[in-house]
Amino acid sequence: MSGIEWQKLPPDLQYRFLAEASNEAARISKAMDSLKRQVEEVKEEIRPYLKRITVNDDVSVVGAVDGSRSMTPSMRLGAVYSVAAAYFLSLKGRERAAEDGLATQLRWSESDSRRRNIARLETLMTLAERTLALEKLGSVNYMLIDGTFFGYLRSAVRAQEEGLMDRELKGWIDEISEKTMRLVESKRAFAVIKRSRTRALVGHLYRAGRASVAEFRGAIDKLLLTLAMPEGSYLRYDLLDSDHPVLLTVYATRHERGADDYATIKENAERPYKSFSVPTDYLYKIKRVQVKAYESAPACEIEYLDGSWESLERLIGSRGFFNEATGLPLISDMVDNLVTIPHGFIDEYVDEVMAKALESSGGDELDLYRAFFFSMNPQKPY
Repeated sequence: MSGIEWQKLPPDLQYRFLAEASNEAARISKAMDSLKRQVEEVKEEIRPYLKRITVNDDVSVVGAVDGSRSMTPSMRLGAVYSVAAAYFLSLKGRERAAEDGLATQLRWSESDSRRRNIARLETLMTLAERTLALEKLGSVNYMLIDGTFFGYLRSAVRAQEEGLMDRELKGWIDEISEKTMRLVESKRAFAVIKRSRTRALVGHLYRAGRASVAEFRGAIDKLLLTLAMPEGSYLRYDLLDSDHPVLLTVYATRHERGADDYATIKENAERPYKSFSVPTDYLYKIKRVQVKAYESAPACEIEYLDGSWESLERLIGSRGFFNEATGLPLISDMVDNLVTIPHGFIDEYVDEVMAKALESSGGDELDLYRAFFFSMNPQKPY
């Protein structure tokens, strides 16, 4: 135990966390035995469907867009501020070809709902990502976006159910949908799902009666396939099972709770699309593949439009496309690093707003500005 952050805690808490870590290590050791058995079952199940990546020396212009937002707002006496950004990077081979970005902010009153405004900020970030991706699509051969194409619809439904939806937010969501559909229909845009919670393989095993809930409860495909897939291979979900990965994922979780009504699962999966006037065809036209590029790296899940597989197959086979350290497309890691908003940036941004506001006022009423921008909690500004 030598971590700098750990040593910032009082000695008594350090000791207690050491004890917790020891207890958790013992529990994890037991979980490893179960994981070994899961992986062996998965290897047998996927063997007929695994395909080898065909490596090629194509040199394409590949673009990627990612977004970031301030994880905590800057809370001042007069207003609360948050910021979001989207960034675009393109590579020709391994050479940088172009870069661009969009930035936006959100200001609200301390008396407003924080949950409502966080939902608004996330929507603004997604809108900036889709706007930038669509704007730059004509300058690249292929475009990668972060996260699932239509994942924002689930967040929109939650906002609707919690009474957070208003006309402006609904307008932003409609604009995201229009731009996302245009990206998808280009057949040159692909979605990289970094934080995958897909359980389609687990759902498939449950439905086929080849896995028990006791053994596979809570298991996710990304972990299982990282361990079960050989280097330089891919697994297309549509070859494994005719049902969509989203439906199978929901089924896996419901099956573990004792609810197996598949018709209800389909209705619930289609509801976000219907709620925001997105054709439900897109739920089924979007396919998914898991790619294991390197032995030491995790599997990478990618979405693509049905009919664009040949283009994606050539792209994932491009030499140097994947990052050996992360298993993700190299360009996705690069743009992620470029766009990430530092933890303390939001307060520096608000200080800049205050400085510019004071400058434009000619320095009059300094006390008024100081009070408005005074931190709500000076000891913990963020």
